[in-house]
Amino acid sequence: MRSTILSLAFSFFLVLPALGQPRLKLTPHASGFVQPVEITHAGDQRIFVVERRGKIWIVQPSGQTNPTAFLDIEARVQDNAGERGLLGLAFPPDFATSQLFYTNYTRQDGATVISRWSMSASNSDLADSDSEEILFTIAQPFDNHNGGCLRFGPDSMLYIGMGDGGSGGDPGNRAQNLSNPLGKLLRIDVRASSGYVIPADNPFVGVANADDRIWAYGLRNPWRFSFDSSTGMLWIADVGQNAREEVNIASAEAAGLNYGWRCYEGNAVFNTNNCSGPFDGPLWDYQQSNATGKSVTGGYVYRGNDFGDLTGHYIFGDYVSGNIWTLFPNANGGFDTTNQGKLAPSAQLTTFGEDADGELYLATKNQGTVYKIESTTNSIEAAEATPLTFAYLPSGQIQISWPPVSPKASLTLYDLSGRMVLEVTPVNGSYLLGADLPAAIYVVKVQDGGQFFAKVLLR
Repeated sequence: MRSTILSLAFSFFLVLPALGQPRLKLTPHASGFVQPVEITHAGDQRIFVVERRGKIWIVQPSGQTNPTAFLDIEARVQDNAGERGLLGLAFPPDFATSQLFYTNYTRQDGATVISRWSMSASNSDLADSDSEEILFTIAQPFDNHNGGCLRFGPDSMLYIGMGDGGSGGDPGNRAQNLSNPLGKLLRIDVRASSGYVIPADNPFVGVANADDRIWAYGLRNPWRFSFDSSTGMLWIADVGQNAREEVNIASAEAAGLNYGWRCYEGNAVFNTNNCSGPFDGPLWDYQQSNATGKSVTGGYVYRGNDFGDLTGHYIFGDYVSGNIWTLFPNANGGFDTTNQGKLAPSAQLTTFGEDADGELYLATKNQGTVYKIESTTNSIEAAEATPLTFAYLPSGQIQISWPPVSPKASLTLYDLSGRMVLEVTPVNGSYLLGADLPAAIYVVKVQDGGQFFAKVLLR
């Protein structure tokens, strides 16, 4: 059975008429990298750029790259075949005190290595290259579909994305085999000073012949997953075989989900021999083509402060075509997808990244450039045909006005999770939104003989 969890996972979104979508622009932030494949942060104003060959660089807020690599393990990394290399980097929530971080790389014999490292005792911009503690390794039967992504979840656990081991069509049916870590999302507790612990609430703890590190399975090659820093929702982009690319979503507490590979590729049947289900269908999938692309690159839900009209939008793209899309909840309980344009296909969109303030970036493999993602949309954007008008005042307030005027008029303000922020009775068809509200994008609902909706950005 092919099922979905979306109606449960997104019941908290406010049902609204269609509102215009923001438009993205890319601003070069740093360049000169060799095949960058990851961008992340350590809880401060720096961003860290990972090169596939085995080097990690620090980029300062100005866009200046430090002259010395933060970590150089090029001699340990195998990156000259397939999809191997230094593929993942993650800093734990307690990095400021622990001074530890984690990597996912392919070593010289082709195996995946998950390691813990310490910072230099004398330089906060350098790692201690002699401090590696290998937590575990996973043999790889082929040189593609390594996964490679590392993320700490809202529960402070370390999540590890593993591809199905490669070749094509998952010939060993590894993604559906619970005794094999390939084709899985693994979850471990690394808060001890050494080694790791299996979380007691992992779904297959105590299950005979199952790898108890598994959190979810049925993945082909999860090339980037992320947690929404506001809601905790898990977003996984899974690269398809030869027909469909997919984006999956789940609540942070949804354990043991089976995303369907190799039984399904996106929403299409692939090979249902020995498949038992149930399976959790993707939030969104697309047909592979020269126009759409052939290798999805997962991104992030925007939660920054600089571009309020992007709030709540999941931003992702395609490695082959260079397409960039946004996904956002619509009035029908589903999602609208907006194509934001494309990079030159030769650029090869490898990764998206998030800084400590929630601002987003992307990197291109062949250009070696990191871009900051920005918005060009007007700061106030109303639903089509709405009678509401807005004006920013020097006081920092926003005046909302509309005709006609009814003695029973009411105005309600919601945030983008659907939570009511305030409810008031306007005076003479006008209301002043105070500057004391946090800068964000809100939804305004006015009832005055009819219902009018609009998005408004408080800045």
